[in-house]
Amino acid sequence: MDLFNPKERQIYEELKHVIEPKIKMSVIDLGLVYNIKVEKYSAKIEITLPSLASPFGEYLQEEIRNRILLISGIKIVQTQVVWFPRWNFDLMAGENSKNKLGIYY
Repeated sequence: MDLFNPKERQIYEELKHVIEPKIKMSVIDLGLVYNIKVEKYSAKIEITLPSLASPFGEYLQEEIRNRILLISGIKIVQTQVVWFPRWNFDLMAGENSKNKLGIYY
């Protein structure tokens, strides 16, 4: 993920509006987005889920696709759920996100 790339940065910012339904935080704040890659008119987003048993995988992928397709110039969105590295609280985006869940180190 290259946040200096304007299109990838735009996608990153847009993903802040995709909310994980159970935890009620964005996929960015939770650290669920592992990679964003844009090539011409397509975007590939690699995400993980907070748990192997999470029932929201399809839902989050659909929300991501719908949100990213609103971006000018993006015609194809591929999402892929990956399990490595396994998600943990250390992957969350900043201390503020952890504090919202009552996680203090």
